[in-house]
Amino acid sequence: MQRHSFRRCNSGFCGAAYALALLLTLIWAGKLFGAKVVSWKHSPLHLAVVAFIAYAVARYFFSPLEYEARLDLIDICLCGLVYFIAASNFYRPRDRAWFIWALLALAIFEAVLGIFQFTTQPSHCLRF
Repeated sequence: MQRHSFRRCNSGFCGAAYALALLLTLIWAGKLFGAKVVSWKHSPLHLAVVAFIAYAVARYFFSPLEYEARLDLIDICLCGLVYFIAASNFYRPRDRAWFIWALLALAIFEAVLGIFQFTTQPSHCLRF
């Protein structure tokens, strides 16, 4: 079974994540083409995200490990896409605050899960 950039998870989980990202992109594109007026709120964080994506692209071309760099590039571009979709759809500060808290909770969960996996060295990710 081929391992992807989600490291210890099966490749079936990667396909589901990529399919959901594609569905999110299609819904967002439909909204952009169907809306009469499209607005964009500029944020200084956008520049940092674009700079990191540009770094990932440059790293892909100059990396000695092309396969790993390609998978990292796909993941970083996927996360950047989700960031820009979220940034363009959450207009009110309250909505953005909920989104940031949800991301923070997800990050804490992933960190705790990573520490747990490091200390116990399981053979499978979440018993899958």
